[in-house]
Amino acid sequence: MTKRKVTLSVDDGILNEARSAINASGLTLSSAFEGLLASFTSRGLEMLAKGVGVEIRYVGFEDVIRMRGEGGKSGETIRGMRDGRTRRLS
Repeated sequence: MTKRKVTLSVDDGILNEARSAINASGLTLSSAFEGLLASFTSRGLEMLAKGVGVEIRYVGFEDVIRMRGEGGKSGETIRGMRDGRTRRLS
């Protein structure tokens, strides 16, 4: 894996507080920042899911239709909820 150096401008107070917390956890500022950036990627999501023991399953349109079942009409349910809220707030 290739690494790239970056230059950032960060508030001194935030940087000092973050460095203290990061050092206390045994990480480096670089590794903590890389982890933060990874959290915005699919790889970061997969690492998080693995860390908490959650399986990620990607489903397609056909899967959604098949799993949806024969439930009620959601539009009518939502309209009823909105109408009830409107009555309570009036």
